[in-house]
Amino acid sequence: MFKVCKLSEGHPLYYTGAWLIEKTDLLPKFKIENEKFKHWLLLMEKEYRPLPYHNCIHASDVLQSFYFLAFHSQWGSKFTSIEKLAGIIAAVGHDIDHPGVSNQFLVKARDPIAIMYSDASVNEYHHSAHMFSVTLTSQYNIFSSFSTDEFEEVRRIIIKLILATDMGKHFEILSKFKTKIQSNGFRNLDTQENRLMVLEIALKCSDLNNPSKTQEIAVQWAYCIMEEFYRQGDKERELGLPISNFMDRNNSNVAKCQVGFIDLLVAPLYGTWALLGKDDGNNHIMKNNINTNKKMWQHIANIQADPNFAQMRSFAKSNSSIASSAVIQKPNPVTMPAVPALPEIFVMKASGKSLPDLNSSRLSTLQEPPMPAATNSPTTESSIQQTRSDPHE
Repeated sequence: MFKVCKLSEGHPLYYTGAWLIEKTDLLPKFKIENEKFKHWLLLMEKEYRPLPYHNCIHASDVLQSFYFLAFHSQWGSKFTSIEKLAGIIAAVGHDIDHPGVSNQFLVKARDPIAIMYSDASVNEYHHSAHMFSVTLTSQYNIFSSFSTDEFEEVRRIIIKLILATDMGKHFEILSKFKTKIQSNGFRNLDTQENRLMVLEIALKCSDLNNPSKTQEIAVQWAYCIMEEFYRQGDKERELGLPISNFMDRNNSNVAKCQVGFIDLLVAPLYGTWALLGKDDGNNHIMKNNINTNKKMWQHIANIQADPNFAQMRSFAKSNSSIASSAVIQKPNPVTMPAVPALPEIFVMKASGKSLPDLNSSRLSTLQEPPMPAATNSPTTESSIQQTRSDPHE
C-alpha cells in the first residue's frame, strides 16, 4: 500500500475505495451516486491525520485486506448487500481522525474525548462518531437516499464493527468466535449475528495484518508503528506519566515488541480465522508469512540479547526519518532487516496537482489484481495494480 500511496501522490484511500466499490453493485442498489461516493472517499481520506501509522495508508491497507478476507472467502456470498456496504464503510473509517495515542493514554491524560466517552473504547467511539458527523453534515452524504430502516441498520453494523477493533475487547471477541466455530455454529451463516461476528474478525485480522505480509512490508509497518509509539512515550514523559511498554524511544526493543505482538495477538487471531476456512490456501500463505516474520524478529531479539552486541540505537528522529545507520551490526554479518527510511508520504498532505478529477474516468487505469503467488500474502501491495499511463503515476 506504500506503493499505491506513492503512485497516487497521497490518495491511496480514494483509489482503493473507488476501485473496490466498482467491483460491486452496492452503489446503484442503495441509490448512491458514483461521483458522490468518490467525493466522500476524498473527504474521509482528508480526515485522517498525517501520523506515522494510523494514517490514510493504514486505512487503505485495512480496507483492501478486509474486502479480500470477508468477501473473497467461501462465505462471501452469504452476506447481505447492506452488510457488505457497512463493512466497507467501517473499514474506510475505522481509524479516522486517530490522535496517534492509545485509549489508555487518553484516559490517563484526562483527555476531553475520554471524558466524553466515559473512558470506554474512547478512540473507537470517536472514529465512528467523527465519520458519521462529517458525512451527515457534508454535501457528500452517502446515506441521503437511505430509508430510515436502512440507515438505522447500516449505522448499527458500522458502529459494531468499528468498536470490535478496540484491543481492550480483543480476547472477549476472539473467545466468542472460537467457541462458535468449535460448536459448528457457523455452518451456514444463516443469522445476522453470526455474519457480523465473521465480519468483526475479518476487520480485526485486517487491522492487525502487518505480520501476515511479506518481510519487507512487515518491517516497514513495524517501524511506522514504533515511531508512533515513541511519540506517545514522548508525550507521557512531558506530562509526567509512566511511559508505556515499548514506547520509550531511549529504551526500547523493536524485535522483542514484534515477537510479543505476534505471539499474543496476531498468531492466535489468524489461527482462529483459519478454522473458518480450513481449505483456503490463502490462510496457509498468511500463516507462513506470520511464522517467517516471527522467526526473523526472534533472531534479531536473540542477537540483541548477546552482551557483546551493542543495542539498537534510537532510530526515530523528530522529523520521522530513519537513517540506515540506526542499526549497529555485529562485526560478523548476520541476517537482519535494514531499518527502513520511513516514507515522507505519511507526513505529507496529498498534493493539489494529484487531486483526482472526479469527472474523468481515471479509474479505468486500475487493473484487475492478479491471483496471489504461492509465496506472497494475498493482501500485499501486489493485490492492487495501477498502470503507468498517467503522468501523475
